[in-house]
Amino acid sequence: MNIPSFSSSGIKKVYKQEIPALRFIGKKCNESPEPKNVLDLLDKWQRNGLFNDIEKQSTIDYKAFFEGGDSYIDLVMEKNGLFEHWMGMFMPKETKVPQGYEALDFTKMKIGVCCVYGKRDEISNYETKSRNKLTEEGFTLGNVRCYFRRFNWRSFYNEDVYGKCMLDYCYLIKN
Repeated sequence: MNIPSFSSSGIKKVYKQEIPALRFIGKKCNESPEPKNVLDLLDKWQRNGLFNDIEKQSTIDYKAFFEGGDSYIDLVMEKNGLFEHWMGMFMPKETKVPQGYEALDFTKMKIGVCCVYGKRDEISNYETKSRNKLTEEGFTLGNVRCYFRRFNWRSFYNEDVYGKCMLDYCYLIKN
């Protein structure tokens, strides 16, 4: 068996992605003056089947929808000094919203993506490092303080032999 050499945690890849017009379907989970460790919230949503209600609204192949289309999303927006955390999924623009959920519609957009590698608990708080890395790499972030964590089934939920996984931090960009 050929086991790859140990790889340190951190930002492993930065790239630009274009995303089609989308509807975010989910729920606002909390407001706080600081970003929140989202893993407890993510686990609660999975245990309670809350993502299932959203996934039932469309028959699309989420993996073919767009890169990362099959991911669970923690959408974070700063408003008046507070961070709003929304948990949910991106769906096609015309997707019906299930009872008890809300929708936020997004036009076609460009995002800067930071792929962060490490232990699950280590990589859930890379907001500032990811934003700074995008700026270092020449990305111009949008005026709105908004980003999302993309919990992708292929990379976040499949840990490697070191117990590490990947988590995408995505920021709206101008270029």
